[in-house]
Amino acid sequence: MNQVWVFFKLIEVLLGSVCMYFHIRGSSYWPERTPHMILYCATFSSFTALAALGAFRLVLARSTVLSSQLLLTLSAVLSHYFCGVLIMRTAMLDPHLPFINSTIEYLEHPHFAHCKKQSIAALVTGTMYLMHMFHVFDLLMRMEPGDWKRQATGHPVLPAERGGGAATLYSPHVAVHWGCA
Repeated sequence: MNQVWVFFKLIEVLLGSVCMYFHIRGSSYWPERTPHMILYCATFSSFTALAALGAFRLVLARSTVLSSQLLLTLSAVLSHYFCGVLIMRTAMLDPHLPFINSTIEYLEHPHFAHCKKQSIAALVTGTMYLMHMFHVFDLLMRMEPGDWKRQATGHPVLPAERGGGAATLYSPHVAVHWGCA
């Protein structure tokens, strides 16, 4: 299952890089207000860097703490969706767009077209984080009672507590999903 986590992380890095590309490309042509620039840059670059570091850590380690993954992906979903909506709000408040009468010209206006691409990239990236979050949530819901806290604190379940058998990390079901068993 470690390969699935790495796959999620690499896709998140790729999509985050696309978001950063549109952000850098657009901010070099059209000046935006400073709070928006900082919010977009912080969201896209920080979650891309966290996903890259997470993929690197997963290559070196055999397990992951699911509760921190749940919180990280939840914050990424909310941040990317918020940025996607805010980007389109910025496009709608452009002072040049209200004077365009044709729908085709409106959709082809360079600023609106760029904002639309950047917003779509942010929403697609947020949706990828949402799929990752639901996968983590599913694994957390399948854990035995008490294993969630042990897994979050990093304490392994002893074979005597599990009723004999081989010692696995945290829970046999989750250990198989992590690639630990």
